[in-house]
Amino acid sequence: MNRYNVKIEDSVLPETYSFDELIQNGLLDERDEHIQVRLIEENEWVIARDYPFAESEVPMNKNIINALGVNRNTGSMSGYYTINDDGSINRPGNYNKPPKPDTNLIWSIICISVCLPFGLLALMESVKVDSLYSNGEYNEAIRASENSKKWSMWCLWSWLIIFGIIIIAAIASK
Repeated sequence: MNRYNVKIEDSVLPETYSFDELIQNGLLDERDEHIQVRLIEENEWVIARDYPFAESEVPMNKNIINALGVNRNTGSMSGYYTINDDGSINRPGNYNKPPKPDTNLIWSIICISVCLPFGLLALMESVKVDSLYSNGEYNEAIRASENSKKWSMWCLWSWLIIFGIIIIAAIASK
């Protein structure tokens, strides 16, 4: 079984890893370009997600994507990895997830019945929140939540203004 050295940014980890250990430790993150690997006997470092692992190493029940075109699923680890003083890996991934922002879905649905254009914009933003959050794009999920709330407020304010104009017009016509 092949053993790999791992380099995170400019720090080489003190131990070597098998292919399975790379996956278990989240070191084959598809989004992180700071993690590099190489076979022990090789000289050149390659970004972990692009390393051409031998097909014999890829178990049939694992999904892997690399330069050979093999499909890869490495979990949802993302962010910048650091090395602790004892040589262990500190990876944010699922351990440092911020709380999921509110989708404002109910407000968006209400707004569709009140003011269609703003309600649709609010609904489109609220639907994005879950997928962005689950993909680890936390800042974008927060932004989508804020946009959904903003469009919902625009919808409600525009409805109140229009309703107010109708009431004033009704009173003035008497």
